[in-house]
Amino acid sequence: MSERENIADPHGDRIATTEARLEGFYWVVLGHDRPEIAYWERGEWWLAGDAKPWHPDAVAVISERLVFKPRLAPVA
Repeated sequence: MSERENIADPHGDRIATTEARLEGFYWVVLGHDRPEIAYWERGEWWLAGDAKPWHPDAVAVISERLVFKPRLAPVA
């Protein structure tokens, strides 16, 4: 697992990484908007409903990468 560095700021805890961020979904904040889930891919943030990516510096990441772990149930 990568080294992570928490950076405290007036808006809450934001997550920064000391190495490249893994592609995937994260909770982010854009400006003063409410937190939302965005997708990080090839150095760009893709937010739902936007056809163009957001610049990485415009988005504050407030979570670790979100991981979906489905509950597996036996087939009857």
